[in-house]
Amino acid sequence: MAHLLRIVMIHGHLEGVVELSVDGHTNICGTNASGKTTLQRLVPVFYGELPNKVVPKTRMKFDAFYLPHRNSYLVYEYRREAAISARRC
Repeated sequence: MAHLLRIVMIHGHLEGVVELSVDGHTNICGTNASGKTTLQRLVPVFYGELPNKVVPKTRMKFDAFYLPHRNSYLVYEYRREAAISARRC
């Protein structure tokens, strides 16, 4: 079954490198205003949600909010279905 395994945000909305493993049960904890909700809002984008719909009610667009620096990156690991990868075109 195809599914998202991991999201890594580098120099994004949150400082440094933030990694979220979503290949099983995941617990996100931290102090107030540490970015827990911001990180959780990012997950639906990898399942088809429009990126600008996950940004908090600001005037910023997805890329300006989640990727504010020239060296900001979103990296994701996704497992494809075996049938898809074995299919020949």
